[in-house]
Amino acid sequence: EYIPNIPIWGGLKNISQFLINNNCANPLYENVMIAAIYSSIRYNFQNIFLFGVDHNWIHSLRVGNNNELLSSKSFFYESEKITVLKDSFGNSIKLEDTLNDFNHIIKSYHFLNNMALSKNITITNCCTESMIDGFKKGLLK
Repeated sequence: EYIPNIPIWGGLKNISQFLINNNCANPLYENVMIAAIYSSIRYNFQNIFLFGVDHNWIHSLRVGNNNELLSSKSFFYESEKITVLKDSFGNSIKLEDTLNDFNHIIKSYHFLNNMALSKNITITNCCTESMIDGFKKGLLK
């Protein structure tokens, strides 16, 4: 079955839901997880288990002395690196824009969970430290 990439965001929820349910549109793919979950729902997987979806980006953000948005990242094999966040054109990214993007992502998770529940599909977030509240948390059974 063909799954279109015609993103829809905002507007009237009933119309958006109708277009998506009838394969005329899809939720906005802000990240690969949204696309993967949406595809899994469209293919009627009855149980979807999510792993490695901490989504704890908010913990790494801070605003520097010059009002630039900073991100700190550390991995177990290297020390913390702090970088100024910039878009693909080299312009500084504002906290407002970043939080707005996070808002879209989180709303998409809630939308996908409601879509799944309407089809008797269960989505379980198996990541215990996850910041995602759009799916029930649990363990793989």
